[in-house]
Amino acid sequence: GRATDDLTPSALAVTRQRRSYARIARGAFILSSAVVVAWMVLLLMQANVADRTVATAKQELNALQKSAAGEEMSRAVAQLQQTRALNACISAAPQRWMPWAKALTATFPMGTQLVSLGLDAPPGASPATTRPAAHLEGRIAPSARPHSLVYADWIRDLDRIAGHGAARLLSTRAVEWKGRRSSEFVLQIDPSRSSGTEGR
Repeated sequence: GRATDDLTPSALAVTRQRRSYARIARGAFILSSAVVVAWMVLLLMQANVADRTVATAKQELNALQKSAAGEEMSRAVAQLQQTRALNACISAAPQRWMPWAKALTATFPMGTQLVSLGLDAPPGASPATTRPAAHLEGRIAPSARPHSLVYADWIRDLDRIAGHGAARLLSTRAVEWKGRRSSEFVLQIDPSRSSGTEGR
């Protein structure tokens, strides 16, 4: 309870105070630096994880596209787009024979790529009573079944709508590409040549 006098020289007291403030400032600086470094490390780790995830996804996508299922899906998509384009063309208003052409394209086997479709109608013929002859050229994509069986089933389907004997396969040619065999064809459908009975 006695009064005391601080005899510490003022210069020494100021120096001690400054040192205390300096230690506090250094601690705050080190702590803030540690937080910034930790945040940067976290961001770099997240970026690396994202890069690895994107690289893995690209590899899986490439593997899927190069797989048999991916190629089959690509062919199916291409065929669907081609069929829709053909149906859009043959549904145009001024085309008189398009319902007949549409019936022919509905028989296409899976993987058919049509190059040309020509119709030869007699002058003055009416779509209500006449089915014009058709000339088709294109390619059938590689198939698990022999192309000869694919053509046989296709001709049977065409005979059902055009008459027995109306469809005739004029030529075929096998095409090898990267170990897969497709078949180019020239096909003619002439309803006037049919026997009038349905194909079996």
